[in-house]
Parts: sequence; structure tokens; C-alpha cells
Amino acid sequence: MTGAGHGTVRSWPPEFEGLLRRHCPLADPAGPIGPGDSLVLLGMASFDLLAMIVDIEDMFAVTVPDDMLTGDQFATAGSMWSHVSLLITGAGAADG
Repeated sequence: MTGAGHGTVRSWPPEFEGLLRRHCPLADPAGPIGPGDSLVLLGMASFDLLAMIVDIEDMFAVTVPDDMLTGDQFATAGSMWSHVSLLITGAGAADG
């Protein structure tokens, strides 16, 4: 499943795209990952999700709170980035 049916407008940086591709083994390497693409359908299993969260925390210098670890918040590429970007913005605001 690619982003073709779910819009291809992505607001995330290339680093996040790389994380998605590393943890979603069924993502089409020749096609875009769209915001509405299901992470489960892209091959992300529970273990992959946990590994990706660790990678997100390391890469973006944020902490993903336990209450954010729900199926809805990490169901699609877009929902995951939406929540991660809020953490990044919050981390930046706390530092500045």
C-alpha cells in the first residue's frame, strides 16, 4: 500500500521518512508513504513500533509519554508524525 490513495502531501522531514521506511518492511520502495497509510498494512509490528519510538526519541531528542502510546495516535504515518511534531514543538518551546 502506498500513499497514492491517501494523498502524497507529507509535512514530515526526510529523517522521519527514513525511520518509517526502516520500520515498515512492506512500504513500496518506489512509491511515497502517504499520511493516511496504515502502519500495520506497511508491515509495522508491535516490536517495530517500539523500536521506532526509541529511534524517534533519539533522533528528535524528545520523550514519547506512555499516554501517547495508543493505537489511534500511531495508526497511520500522518497520525504518528502529527504527535511527534507536537513533541518536537513542545521540546523546542521548553528549551527556548
